[in-house]
Amino acid sequence: MKALAALAFVFFALLASGCFAPLKQLVHASAIEQQLTSAAIARSVAALPVEGIDHRNRYVLRIAAPKGVDTSLIRARLEQRLADVDIRLQPERAARGPELLAEVPFAGADSEVTLIGVPFVVPGLPVALGDISLYKSSTVTGRARVELSAWSRDRARVTSLPAVEASRYYRNVTFLTFIGPFRFSNLDEPLPGDEP
Repeated sequence: MKALAALAFVFFALLASGCFAPLKQLVHASAIEQQLTSAAIARSVAALPVEGIDHRNRYVLRIAAPKGVDTSLIRARLEQRLADVDIRLQPERAARGPELLAEVPFAGADSEVTLIGVPFVVPGLPVALGDISLYKSSTVTGRARVELSAWSRDRARVTSLPAVEASRYYRNVTFLTFIGPFRFSNLDEPLPGDEP
């Protein structure tokens, strides 16, 4: 009888154990993932100490980023930041001249999900049917890193600014879905685009 009770306890403990599933690559970014990535890019660019760049030159702005990163958004944010401190730019197809190289090693969103409860999963179905959970949490974090350097006309590095990294996160937590659900999130902090 004790063996059966122990087996039942182990079975229940396995069912109620937490499942942690970080997603490594998001195929189609949702609106919240796009907003969080955009906010991380904006924070990184805003924190760049661009005042150390020589204001006398007109620069060509070049951006190096991994495939899939929104370089047009990065370009727009950088152009605005540089204009705010009176650093002039010229078109990318302009004659060879001084350059500003913005390297963006990453700009994207990470997602993590934690579940303590019983998920309803049917093998072969592309969607989950839900769950009965004691606790469920999902967190999406937008991250970006921007490195900016100035190069002379003869391709010699003139200035390298310290790299700046920023993040922005959104968390949604649900308790006791079988009698609630009771939910809360960090939406009391305005998301990008929610500011008045």
